[in-house]
Amino acid sequence: WLCRFGTQAKIITPDEAVKGYTQYLKEIINSYKVDKSCFILCGGVSNDRYKTTLQSEIDYKEIINLYRRLINMGKIITLGEIMLRLSTPDYATIDQSHSFIVNYGGSEANVAVALSHMGHKNYFVTKLPPNQLGDGAITHLNAHGVNTDYVVRGSSTIGIYFLETGFGGRPSRVIYNRKHSAITRIQENEFDWDEIFKDATWFHLSGITIALGERVRKVALRACKEAKKHG
Repeated sequence: WLCRFGTQAKIITPDEAVKGYTQYLKEIINSYKVDKSCFILCGGVSNDRYKTTLQSEIDYKEIINLYRRLINMGKIITLGEIMLRLSTPDYATIDQSHSFIVNYGGSEANVAVALSHMGHKNYFVTKLPPNQLGDGAITHLNAHGVNTDYVVRGSSTIGIYFLETGFGGRPSRVIYNRKHSAITRIQENEFDWDEIFKDATWFHLSGITIALGERVRKVALRACKEAKKHG
């Protein structure tokens, strides 16, 4: 998938995480320009390998530091909508609920939060209303270490989605109420693109965002062009 977008990729599949694994990671680091690399760590460790790993004499602290060096992607930009999430308590259905659990979420926002927890430097780009709901979304992102310096304020509505958590044979359900939300009123000239992509190493965007409306599509396309221009 990465190669289809012109990215150089290498699959590394060590058979067992046993003695010498620390040196193995060091050799990987020395083989690549780590400051320009993205290291994606996958699973696939069987029970037997797990037991072998626990019994081996590995310098785990050094391995953790090596992983941090390998996965450091620098400045990451994510663009998308963050919404107010209202979840039903105790597996209740929406029509049974008299109250909801409040949180915030959204495709790119969730990615930014996850990457931040893995030690990356993230900047979220979006538009939020200049009211307490917009303030709450920013507080949520900041609490997870996501930088919101590039968030612009305007309009009066935040996207909302209702989450009904499934139970047993009943699947989870989501109802969206995001029409005319602040991000659908976004404009290209509201952002300093040179500042946003200065020293950036990665840009994340999803198909959900470009489906939100013509204005959002124009901003997303501009962002892609700016990302390419800045390398």
